[in-house]
Amino acid sequence: MPPFADLHSGNLAVTLPNLDRYNEADLLFSLEPPECTAVLPLDAADQTDSLQAYVVLPVTLGVLLREDPTILEESQLTIKILDFRNAFRECDQRLLLHTPPYIRAPEIEIWERSQGKVARDWGIPADIWSLGCTIYEIVWYYIFFYVWGNKDNLMAETIKYAGGFPPEWQEYIKEPQDAKDPNVDTDALWEERRNRLAGHCPEGKSQSLWDENTRLLVDMIRKMMRTDPRKRYSVESLLDHPWFAVQGMKM
Repeated sequence: MPPFADLHSGNLAVTLPNLDRYNEADLLFSLEPPECTAVLPLDAADQTDSLQAYVVLPVTLGVLLREDPTILEESQLTIKILDFRNAFRECDQRLLLHTPPYIRAPEIEIWERSQGKVARDWGIPADIWSLGCTIYEIVWYYIFFYVWGNKDNLMAETIKYAGGFPPEWQEYIKEPQDAKDPNVDTDALWEERRNRLAGHCPEGKSQSLWDENTRLLVDMIRKMMRTDPRKRYSVESLLDHPWFAVQGMKM
């Protein structure tokens, strides 16, 4: 499997073949009225015919799905990964990425800062990191690293949750340190986050089952988000994780 290099929620889709039973007019009628925002250039001189007049915010299919639950028949669902322009073979030269910083693996940031001198062999483990961030966002509707400010702040949060940077990375971060602050209890940070997430049990789900689901999923994500890519879970290890054996919890 070649590295995808641009894995985030915006590049994931789910096919719903059962929607084919609806014509376009009926489908649009079942949705809430679209919310539109006008698009204006900063300088009126930049206005062109190709500049769209407005953008439409995404709508939810929640109402339609409640009226017709059969749309979500599992046998019909297919996960799709989109936008492969940044994908490459392991032997290929790495390309400059535009992956959102809050889900970008730390080795990619270091690779860019060092202008390719360090972490030049980053690959599939970077996808594992991004997948962990994306799963977190999909399940709980929150961004894991919701950090305002520059990327150094993001690096500091990464160290707190995922461990210190390898020695060869040190000169490329603002405050080099071989390990995280000894006053920061990483286990406590993850436990606090787990408890907070467990409080968001979906309507109609068993709280005890949701607690177990949250415990296992947080454990899996933590193993996917280790600063050192050599210590990150592999694809094979992920597939063997007990979270995939949780019964009765459709995400």
